[in-house]
Amino acid sequence: MPNRIRKKDGKQRPVSDITRRLIKREVLNGSLRTAKEVHLKLEELGYSMSYQSAINVLHSVKIFAEIKKKKPLLTVQHKKARLAWDKKHQYWTIDNWRRVIFSDETKINIWGSDGCKYYWKRKVDRLHPHHIEVTVKHGGGGCFAK
Repeated sequence: MPNRIRKKDGKQRPVSDITRRLIKREVLNGSLRTAKEVHLKLEELGYSMSYQSAINVLHSVKIFAEIKKKKPLLTVQHKKARLAWDKKHQYWTIDNWRRVIFSDETKINIWGSDGCKYYWKRKVDRLHPHHIEVTVKHGGGGCFAK
């Protein structure tokens, strides 16, 4: 009977399966939030590799980068005020809404940008709090122009 154990050809993976599962678990529970943190964690565990290799480790365990959703910070007071407003205007007619004036405004940044921030997750996962970039009014230094 021929030997049924196949030799593994080609280059071996630089990161063990146990370490891959550890990285996957820490990214999904929010302990590691960025690819840079994953890269530093792998170096801490003794794996000398490039930043791109750390990203490849994430991809190998089916974790991909997505752009963070920007959502306003809602306190309990904000939520109560919204509910009260909704109840007050619940039975407005179309004519009532036609009398409301909606204005357009444009934000101009003075410092920094509102550029993309990324998070890592599996494609089938739902959003978690660390996947959202919380925003507040007047929080970044900018002005509005009509």
